[in-house]
Amino acid sequence: MARTFQVVEPGDPAWRSAYDQFAPDDRDVFYDPDFARVCALTIHQDDHVAAALYSQGDIDILYPFVRRDVSDVIGHSNLGAGRRDIVSLYGRGGALCAAGAAVNSTEFHDCFAEWCRSQKIICAFDRFHPVLENHRLAPNTAEVFEVGEFVVVDLRPEMKAVEANFRYSMRKAIRKGVESGVVVEMREDIKHLETFMDIYHETLDRNGAREFYYFPEAFYQSMAKEMPGRFAFYYGVVDGEIVTCELVLFSDRFAHSYLGGTRKSGFAASANQILKLEIMRDLKRRGCEYFLLGGGQSRDDGVFRYKLAYAPDGARRSFVGGTVFLPEDYATLREELRAADFPVMADRFQFYDAG
Repeated sequence: MARTFQVVEPGDPAWRSAYDQFAPDDRDVFYDPDFARVCALTIHQDDHVAAALYSQGDIDILYPFVRRDVSDVIGHSNLGAGRRDIVSLYGRGGALCAAGAAVNSTEFHDCFAEWCRSQKIICAFDRFHPVLENHRLAPNTAEVFEVGEFVVVDLRPEMKAVEANFRYSMRKAIRKGVESGVVVEMREDIKHLETFMDIYHETLDRNGAREFYYFPEAFYQSMAKEMPGRFAFYYGVVDGEIVTCELVLFSDRFAHSYLGGTRKSGFAASANQILKLEIMRDLKRRGCEYFLLGGGQSRDDGVFRYKLAYAPDGARRSFVGGTVFLPEDYATLREELRAADFPVMADRFQFYDAG
């Protein structure tokens, strides 16, 4: 059977055709070319968003990625010049493989590594999907690291059972939110975008987030145009004021808590607790099976414990992986940074990325 390998951009019909060949249970929004197009036009407009496709007949492997210039990552034109790297789109990444496909992933990785070397790509870094467990598809040459846990709410049981599984502290907070009169509004448009961005940015400021996470208005405008039916904004309202909000991205099976925040004025009313509950109820009605909340810095981290209160049994192992394609360039770059007195992040695979 003929084998084909190609690298395509989001606007190439081959990407859409490849994505649509996967069964709904096998795919997720972060592999959708429309999501990739939104990122390419906005948060990655200075990078190159693409996907590698590999087939033995039908498309068997789909791997979206972002190619960056290393000098731009470092922020110095004389360091890393002419070298490139790869990261996942913001969300979950790694290769997507059709369930039950009799595919030789080694051949895909060999083809992709050859392409990367031709593009002077020194390395790639992926954040794998905790439910699809696609870290198992990483090449033999990759370093795969377990980086804590990722909270996933299983929405397959009846909703009453899902809610009964909340920790007591969460059920208590939800009762308080009900007493406070928190009302939740869902919108599949960007009507309240200015308010969403204000609350989200306020939350980023409070947490000392880096610049990347301050997505421009164009991101949301592009998302509304390119991805109808695959996103929803949820707003928690107290006494007529929006105090908490969340952007959720979804496919047939998976939903992701993507961006969001809460004003300090919403804390006492347990507004976010009510918001999350109503999001889950809406996702259940939509037929989603998993709501991916994310992780934290550690199991003792307050953010992680908050998420885990919705799904005490929902902590899944979280993996990242790094692959080096040009070992000499990778090693030389480290020495160049040290010689120039630039920081080297010893605990990071992409040691030159301080962001």
